[in-house]
Amino acid sequence: MLAPERSRITFDELSGPSRLLSFLATYSYYCGSSTSSLTWKSIPVMPSGRFHVRARFVARLSTGRVTGYDYVTIWGRVSGSGKAAAVSVLVDFVYAGKHVADPYGTRLQSATAACETLVKGSAGA
Repeated sequence: MLAPERSRITFDELSGPSRLLSFLATYSYYCGSSTSSLTWKSIPVMPSGRFHVRARFVARLSTGRVTGYDYVTIWGRVSGSGKAAAVSVLVDFVYAGKHVADPYGTRLQSATAACETLVKGSAGA
């Protein structure tokens, strides 16, 4: 879990009512005690204002060796004005060769298998 002062979430203006043009989350994580950032382009927004995207990314060293997989989920709701949103970001890094039951779930995983970060906050255009 992150301290609010160490995380930041922003997005560019909406493209009409149906899409966040770009998204940036900067956050800290406990394993490795470092910071990272996540960018996402073109997040679809439902008519209700809700949005939800998820994906898996391979993490590699500069040598090309796979160190694990980042399972990323971004969800939230855009305000009626379209200028702000309540946003949650879950990044679950699962170490190479390890397995967790649900890498997209919010249930805490074994620290020997995964490193999780959950960021919740408000974002504005």
